[in-house]
Amino acid sequence: MRDQANSLREMAAQLMGRSAPANAVQPRTIVITSGKGGVGKTNIASNLGIILSGMRKSVVLVDADVNLGNAEMILGLSPKYRLSHVVRNEIGVSDALTASYNGLKVLAGDSGKYDYPTLNAATQQRLLDSIYESEPPNDFVLIDTSAGLTDEILFFAVHSTDLVIITTPEPTAVMDAYAMVKLVQHAAKGAMPALRLVVNMAKTPREAEATFRNLESVIQHFLHEKIELLGFILYDAAISKSVCAQTPVVVNAPHSSAALSLRAIAHKLIANGR
Repeated sequence: MRDQANSLREMAAQLMGRSAPANAVQPRTIVITSGKGGVGKTNIASNLGIILSGMRKSVVLVDADVNLGNAEMILGLSPKYRLSHVVRNEIGVSDALTASYNGLKVLAGDSGKYDYPTLNAATQQRLLDSIYESEPPNDFVLIDTSAGLTDEILFFAVHSTDLVIITTPEPTAVMDAYAMVKLVQHAAKGAMPALRLVVNMAKTPREAEATFRNLESVIQHFLHEKIELLGFILYDAAISKSVCAQTPVVVNAPHSSAALSLRAIAHKLIANGR
């Protein structure tokens, strides 16, 4: 892990000093990630994209879950082109986007491909540059990463304006969220994105608040970083029903507890902009 962090620091030092292309309008880049899998990251990213688009924002959702992408299933899409086509330079980003609810633009991921192309730093930078250069310019780019602590995830994290970490109250998920912040701090070399937390699948608001306070305390004590509670989502059967229906919960069950919480999170994201 030390070698990985060192390589990311060197990469960040080289690339974070780069200016955006001359004709690019850099949108607010929100990376939605988690240390642990199975915490609802893709579901949250997809629904937030729909909500933000419905607020008259131009939004691109990138499913960057390396070779395990499933945002298209949550959104009920059948994309013609995917991230791998863009990475191989077979098609431009604008032509690879699939339209979804409220005008959300989705760059679908791939799943289970034997020949999936490697996402290295240069490839990821070209991808971001292409999105930033697109016309008309976007207000938000949401990047849904895979779970874990890979070079690909850390690259997106150190190049984001906002790092939204998803956790559940489970101790293993909280521990992995802390590990994510620790390694991003090491890689970012003082240029940290805004840290925000969403507690998902909590039983009660009190449990969600306690989860945040515990993580906040550890991050402040050991890493001297600030993290904001962006919101929480209580366990809601409407989410699993919506996944089975391949319809986002904010569309399938707009008055459910989960949908209302997601809307509150989206509004807070906009209110607490850079």
